[in-house]
Amino acid sequence: MTRASTAAWAFVHKWSSLICTLFLLMLCITGLPLIFHEEIDALTVDPLQLAKNAPPSSHGGLPLDVMVKKATDARPGEVPVFMAFDNDQPLMTVTTAPRPDSPEGEMTVQLFDRSTGLAVGAEDGSGLMHFILQLHTDMFLGLPGMLFLGLMAE
Repeated sequence: MTRASTAAWAFVHKWSSLICTLFLLMLCITGLPLIFHEEIDALTVDPLQLAKNAPPSSHGGLPLDVMVKKATDARPGEVPVFMAFDNDQPLMTVTTAPRPDSPEGEMTVQLFDRSTGLAVGAEDGSGLMHFILQLHTDMFLGLPGMLFLGLMAE
């Protein structure tokens, strides 16, 4: 390699590394609030009013089949796709969609109080933490954004 080609490769390496570093810095800055999202949500979002006289339960609330039934009854014609719950709180989410292979935009996330079975609302996909999550995962570009960030992190 000649001196000129070595200098050219050094120039390309320096600037391509700086560009990748900017995207890695963005991932670090947006990732930190996501680690503490529960604490941030507790400070910024109105707390959900859960029933105070929930029936005592040795198994952590109503059976999951009952909760899925309540979610599908609330959204007729949709099927359950995902379900998530927290062992420390009675809240749980049930995600429904028109088909099992529906894209994310067609899914509905419903919040339930598992101790009473009451619907507490639906996630609307807005707010600061949702914005940070979208920026962190795909920069609002969907799959191309995810692939691009993966390439930058490579």
